[in-house]
Amino acid sequence: MDGTSCPDGIKPSSLARGVAGRGRSVVKGTVLVCLKEVVVSAASEAVWHQCLVDAGFPPFQIFSLSENVDEDRTRALIEAVCARLGVTLPQAGDAFGAHWVGTYSPRIYKHFYARSRNAREFFTNLNEMHTRVTQAMPGAKPPVFDLTWTDPDTLVMTYRSTRGMIDIAVGMARGIGVHYGEPLEVEKLDPTRLRIRFVTSLRPRGTSGRAPGVGAL
Repeated sequence: MDGTSCPDGIKPSSLARGVAGRGRSVVKGTVLVCLKEVVVSAASEAVWHQCLVDAGFPPFQIFSLSENVDEDRTRALIEAVCARLGVTLPQAGDAFGAHWVGTYSPRIYKHFYARSRNAREFFTNLNEMHTRVTQAMPGAKPPVFDLTWTDPDTLVMTYRSTRGMIDIAVGMARGIGVHYGEPLEVEKLDPTRLRIRFVTSLRPRGTSGRAPGVGAL
């Protein structure tokens, strides 16, 4: 894929068509700022501008971190990115999640990482962090995760959001393992659930084998 044209059968107008008037759900601009970094790193600034146009945005659209962006238009932009880069949504989710967790979020929201010493604690604290985000950024609607520890080393997360972007959640979960230097096996079970297995044979010394709060879940 040369990044200058959409694959056969995918037309820019079809990606953007019908995005208006399909509800008022929004995504915060910070998500699209991160998405831009992913695209520019993987391709170029010019390809990002092309993706914007494909999704019905002006070619030099600038997003602020706290602005509200229509969810359908955001979805169209993600589809445009997949088309331009020739990747699937799960592949895009992995790339976005790795960048969000490993580079973008620690830079922009580093205080949220200070409370978690490892991946287990991060997942346990995730809903609380999202609550803090909604308090600091009115209008933000991050997903909610139901956490179920099926054994001391296996966490099943149920994704609750109207957006249906679980592939991004899967990518972020993998990115958390990289961020904390912990080997994780992450698997998407279905459109609302993912399973995270902590590889105990490579667990850092001094790390408990018991999941945080497992007795209460």
